[in-house]
Amino acid sequence: MRVAVSVPAQTVEAALAEHARTLAKRIKIPGFRRGKIPPELVIRRLGREALLEEVTRDQIGAWYVAALAAKGITPVGDPQITLGALPAPGEPFSFSFAVAVLPQATLGKYLGVEAPRREARAEEELLSAELEALRERFARLEDVQRPAAIGDFVVIDYRASVGGRRLGEGEGRDELYELGGSELPEAIQRALIGAQAGEAREAQFDYPAEHPDQRLAGKSAHFDVTLKAVKRKELPEIDEDLAADAGFESLAQLRGEIEAAVLAADAERVRAEFREAALDAVVAAAKVAVPEGHIRARAQEIWERTSRRLGARGVSPAEYLRISGRSEQELLSELLPVAEQSIKREAVLAAVIDAEGIQPSDEEVLSAFLPESDEALAGEDGMDGGEPPLPGAEQGEQPDAEGAIRRRTPQERERLLEQLREAGQLEELRERLAVQRALELIAEQAKPIAPERAAARERLWTPEAGRAAAGESSSLAGAAAGEGEERRGLWTPSASR
Repeated sequence: MRVAVSVPAQTVEAALAEHARTLAKRIKIPGFRRGKIPPELVIRRLGREALLEEVTRDQIGAWYVAALAAKGITPVGDPQITLGALPAPGEPFSFSFAVAVLPQATLGKYLGVEAPRREARAEEELLSAELEALRERFARLEDVQRPAAIGDFVVIDYRASVGGRRLGEGEGRDELYELGGSELPEAIQRALIGAQAGEAREAQFDYPAEHPDQRLAGKSAHFDVTLKAVKRKELPEIDEDLAADAGFESLAQLRGEIEAAVLAADAERVRAEFREAALDAVVAAAKVAVPEGHIRARAQEIWERTSRRLGARGVSPAEYLRISGRSEQELLSELLPVAEQSIKREAVLAAVIDAEGIQPSDEEVLSAFLPESDEALAGEDGMDGGEPPLPGAEQGEQPDAEGAIRRRTPQERERLLEQLREAGQLEELRERLAVQRALELIAEQAKPIAPERAAARERLWTPEAGRAAAGESSSLAGAAAGEGEERRGLWTPSASR
């Protein structure tokens, strides 16, 4: 659907003035101290049209989200936004967007469904991993008089140059690195392997063309490296001394604490798995027709969001695809079932919210999201900002959120609510809380059954199941067929949003 939006003139002017105040902290104008320049002067000096372009670019995400909330639209995939002309002073700003909308679900049984739930357990391998992590924490580095090898730690001085010119920041003294680790470039690691303390080595490192520093992008750097010490990591034994170093009275107490922590963590995973399984049982009982275009749009959305996360970790999407041995189209094809289920879940939760009349109050929204509301109002706006948690994702302990609200005066609470409204976040937070409550309701009413019983039931053939398989409603069933077992190393059913 396409939606036309008109941003009020006062909202545009307020955003423009705020942007000018921010710029005033970075520019110099004779006769004014930095940060004390009136916004009107900044606008005149830099040009109203240029600043308006920056404002619309920065604010369009927040205005889009506010329009979705005002229209009660739940989108599927990313929008196609068309910007209007920059407004004259006192005029509104207009834009429009086209976006696929969430399909409606016809609910079947949604209270009292059966869902598999396993027992929480403390796996021995997890206990061992925690103990190994503790050994790593209390490890010591001992000097060794031999050539450096993979697994050793080295202390080095280095100096880098590009084209014969030294890099000002490309110099380090007494830096500690692990050979075989990821922090030191492989070219330098290769040069150091086999070297002894006191030796000098040279290495050449080629910076990738997409390196963010244009001075280095696509160029080769020469490194002069001096190896000052070779160290071997000595891990402590798992004994009473290790327990004492970790602050425990005995090794038995240490093991007991670790086992309790591992068991508690698995109990949280069990609760999350059960919520997910209960929701999927409700989805299976409902009728939701998802258009092919919606599914492909959601699959693309999942991949784009994950690409941004990969980039934030220093991994390019192309590198990930190369390592996984898949093309982008192959990955998108694998995502189609995940995308379809994700849309069905959202549609079912929306239907449950309507059926149960779930409508959190302003006070309930503040109580649930007060800590992140304050953070969000610090300026985390835009379409590429922090993503809301998944429906049912653990929110972390917030034991004093309601108390924090009660300690605020009515005027403070109203001011915070008004800030949320102006930022276009209040209705978004209300919707998130409604989704969480719908999911909690489904999980609270669901009847847990043993995973083995659920698996055996899925293997049973019934006439209804046969007819459903023969008349698969999704037009993408053929596209998803033949892909083999779904690879879930990166994608999980709950990682779609």
